[in-house]
Amino acid sequence: LVRLYDAVLATLDEMRSLHGYKENEALMGQLAARSAVAKAHRCYWVAESYGAVSKWREAEALYERAAALLSEAEALLDDDAAQGGAADELGAPSADCGGFGQGE
Repeated sequence: LVRLYDAVLATLDEMRSLHGYKENEALMGQLAARSAVAKAHRCYWVAESYGAVSKWREAEALYERAAALLSEAEALLDDDAAQGGAADELGAPSADCGGFGQGE
């Protein structure tokens, strides 16, 4: 799963360089929020791996990082909504994102 999230992050990074995205602040905000969510999920799964081998400190640090990234994504989405952004039209990730691993 971690490699899949790396691929998602690489794709989102490439999208930032596209002509249509550079000029549109709302789309750039959406990309930043999606990147933060993908990074949070990646951190979660790496933390799960550390937990499986009893590396509790590393796992805890990664869980905390994942929570911080989700808060960042939520703030980006809130900013977009406050500016009248098109988060719903673009199919943006929801700020609550469920419980990380649910349904995956």
